[in-house]
Amino acid sequence: MMKNQLINIAIAQLGKEFKSSIAFIMFVIKNSKQITYSISWTDIISEVTILKTIEEVSHGDLIIWGSKNNPYSVAIYIGGGFFITTNVDKNLVEIQSINKNWAPDFIGKI
Repeated sequence: MMKNQLINIAIAQLGKEFKSSIAFIMFVIKNSKQITYSISWTDIISEVTILKTIEEVSHGDLIIWGSKNNPYSVAIYIGGGFFITTNVDKNLVEIQSINKNWAPDFIGKI
């Protein structure tokens, strides 16, 4: 998957509402891969290589809070310490920054 395409599709969703961050990520991945069939979080996470530290993250990687099989928030790293996800209060897509108070539990390479 081309990471720039993934990020471009994600950024095109800024301000749009999704039911959850997982629904947003699934939408972006499905559209970037041009998948025409239904996919699940299990399908996506099975393709992810888990990285050990936040220093290993690069643009297009997934940032995950919670456990691998039961995350409570997921985002796409877009570079420069920023990621794109849905806001937990309004479920609107927005760009946020990584900080020590909201550090992910793990990151993964698609």
